[in-house]
Amino acid sequence: MKSIITMLAEVESRSKADYEKLKSGSYENYFGCGKSPESIFAWGDNLPFMKYLVDEKNMAGKIDMIYIDPPFFSKAAYSGTLTLEMPGQTAETGETAGSIETAGSIETAGAEATKGKVLLRVAAYDDRNKNLKNYLLMLAVRLRMMKDLLKDTGTIWVHLDWHAVHYVKILMDMIFGEKNFINEVVWSYKSGGSSRRTFAKKHDTLLFYSKTRKYNFHPLMEKSYNRGYKPYKFKGVREFEDELGWYTNVNMRDVWNIDMVGRTSGERNGYATQKPQELIRRIIESSTSEGDICADFFAGSGTLAATAQSMNRRFIACDAGGFSVSTSCRRLVESGAEFELLIDTETQTNPGGAAFYFGSEPENTGTADADKREDAAAHLKPKAEKYELANPEIFLAPQDVQLLEEYLKTGDPARFLSICGPACELTGKPEFVMDVFGNVAEIRQG
Repeated sequence: MKSIITMLAEVESRSKADYEKLKSGSYENYFGCGKSPESIFAWGDNLPFMKYLVDEKNMAGKIDMIYIDPPFFSKAAYSGTLTLEMPGQTAETGETAGSIETAGSIETAGAEATKGKVLLRVAAYDDRNKNLKNYLLMLAVRLRMMKDLLKDTGTIWVHLDWHAVHYVKILMDMIFGEKNFINEVVWSYKSGGSSRRTFAKKHDTLLFYSKTRKYNFHPLMEKSYNRGYKPYKFKGVREFEDELGWYTNVNMRDVWNIDMVGRTSGERNGYATQKPQELIRRIIESSTSEGDICADFFAGSGTLAATAQSMNRRFIACDAGGFSVSTSCRRLVESGAEFELLIDTETQTNPGGAAFYFGSEPENTGTADADKREDAAAHLKPKAEKYELANPEIFLAPQDVQLLEEYLKTGDPARFLSICGPACELTGKPEFVMDVFGNVAEIRQG
């Protein structure tokens, strides 16, 4: 078995060779929000997209800050939750509009409505890569592209946890240079779950690097409470008092205690690994100024893009997952963001399955011609309107509706399983696990 050091050297060498062979992706405008959108959200693989930014958009050396929250090498799959709304039925009478929600007991639509609690769970992304070398190679070649995109004064934040951060730290030293390491920031949080065999793992790590030593950085301040919360009365030291006691203002430390996005949080949008806006706000505030460009090439729930927009920064974001793109774009549209959605024409020419729906059709002011705009509008308002996902508002695909109707009419999970195929299984509470774009992965019926 090769040593970790040997493996990392091979990853560094292979990633360099793969980087030199990269080809640009091909993207077209799906729709635009705003009269002159300067921000971009792309649906597709981030590697050819970054090459596209360099080759076609002349973005090399133009990005002020990059934050990425890639898969953690956790060897797990992650999902998001959606609320299913079914116009035409109610829990009480079955005559008017009702919904299937994640809590409460209501009746479902169909010939014979049955009471139950149903949760639609959508595949978000798969982190079940068990080959460490392949995982690190995936990251390394992308980090090289990100370095090309950064300004000389730019910085990059890589968000990971205990699974692989120590290996990625070495890769960052190789690619960005040991001298350009700035901080290892620890995000400490509270959450459920722990082991009797270890201390509770309740922190993530953010690796903070620059492209050169002339990087932009704005120190943030925090309260530092005096011992015993009493005044020191040191000469020349300004002290303040709040409800807890006396404190001084100091430069923020590298351990950040910030709550996770809990189940009752107003920020929550259903994406399993959603990061809190306060965490991203600190990153953006410390590394950029108004008008700067912030990028996130593993966009997930869209927190970086949404927070950047709220802080008057431009953003570039990308994700290959349909659920990520739908969730993020709905979030951005509702916040009034001006951006264009680009689609990888080689892999995403037909969105298929569940199309985007944001509650109202965004103003299409991008470069797409009339036919493309009509096509976008058709996807934004698909025919499968009987079953509407209300959180986020994404429509089910016709094939999903057909499968769902079969189950709701018969109430027979075996019938559903015969349609869905061997990937389905029966366990636990009623629960549908669906891929956003039409592939039913699992149904659980108690």
